[in-house]
Amino acid sequence: MNENTIQELRGKLRGELITPVDPAYEAARQVYNAMIDRRPALIAKCRDAADVVAGVGFAREHGLTLAVRGGAHNGPGLGTCDGGLVLDLSPMTGVRVDPANRTVRVAGGAVWGDVDHATHPFGLAVPSGSERVHLHDRRRRPHAGRRGRLPHAPLRPHHR
Repeated sequence: MNENTIQELRGKLRGELITPVDPAYEAARQVYNAMIDRRPALIAKCRDAADVVAGVGFAREHGLTLAVRGGAHNGPGLGTCDGGLVLDLSPMTGVRVDPANRTVRVAGGAVWGDVDHATHPFGLAVPSGSERVHLHDRRRRPHAGRRGRLPHAPLRPHHR
């Protein structure tokens, strides 16, 4: 991929675009499962939905394999690829709680610790399955991503 093509995408992003020559590349390409060792051509650290739209369009236009990484907690390594574009959503950690309707909107890079932190002040919690041990231990922050769950999850009263 030539520099002009890379600059084209860089100009469309608010977030950082990382290439194999960047010092941050080795850390940025790693995923939860250390047995997965893939080398994407580009890693876009998306800051907002516009970055995601730009990345998807760029991948489509240039025939690149596209991988989307949420909290990076994916055993099979589906959040990365060889030679393609990774949309890293980890900078997108926003969580908005609507206590009246008992719903939550969660950005693609948020992890369960972000959700718990936002819902706890309202006495609410989202059942998350594998993180139940960590939900009550405030000294440890759950790092499991929540990709694949409903983006408008119902909230339950939080009981200790």
